[in-house]
Amino acid sequence: GIIDGAGGITNATFEGTTPQNQTRYTLAIPSVFGIFLNTNKNQILADKEIRRALEYAIDKESVMREATDGEGVITETPIPQGVFNLNPSIIAVPYDPKKAKAILEQAGFREENGVRVKKTKNRGKETAAPLKIALTTSDAPALERAALGIKTMWQAVGITTDLAVIPIIELESSVI
Repeated sequence: GIIDGAGGITNATFEGTTPQNQTRYTLAIPSVFGIFLNTNKNQILADKEIRRALEYAIDKESVMREATDGEGVITETPIPQGVFNLNPSIIAVPYDPKKAKAILEQAGFREENGVRVKKTKNRGKETAAPLKIALTTSDAPALERAALGIKTMWQAVGITTDLAVIPIIELESSVI
């Protein structure tokens, strides 16, 4: 049969399937995948320094390669490159897990057995609260791969990360 066009095919899927007399053309369609932090559900995220640590702990290049088979472009804003006249002075936050750990230490989260906890005293009784984040994504394969990578990176700096992968319709109706 004849195929005039197909969509949603990644390099990994396409590799080795192209007959020699066929040509593959690609069209970049702008879309953005990001992490949106809900400071109403997790008060720890209201702290700008904690959010900075989270960003330093993510190797964006690795996440992009894993999630998009290397076909993505990293942007530092929620607006895709080429859509609007973006501010070129926006500085990318580099992957720096050592800096992420230092920021978390300064914020009072000490590492104990691979988990970050903040100890507080209330009426003479000491309590330890773990640095814990819930990460929810849709069951789209690329988003699931990205979320798994981010979970691993956050846990590497001691942030307990609970990952929930749910159908997109449930994500849209109950999470977003």
